[in-house]
Amino acid sequence: MTDLPRRMIIMAGSLPPEWEDWHANLSDPPEISPTGADAWWADRRTRLRPNCADDESADALVTLLRKVLVLDPVSRPTAAEVLEELQTLGEF
Repeated sequence: MTDLPRRMIIMAGSLPPEWEDWHANLSDPPEISPTGADAWWADRRTRLRPNCADDESADALVTLLRKVLVLDPVSRPTAAEVLEELQTLGEF
């Protein structure tokens, strides 16, 4: 099995209800915590920063990605909401 679902849980810092049985049956389940997710995103921000115009842009990118890349589909913004946010940021 791919490691992607485990990485997604670490990134999200939470577990959708639909994933609870799967997670409970893992032999070595990943830690699920908002603190772990914050650390994961801090590392990604460091990696993304060289490709951004400035620190503010890097922060805005990470904030947007955190909103979009959530595991619970009900919590994700719509495409229109993402576009609206990009326009507000002046990034699009």
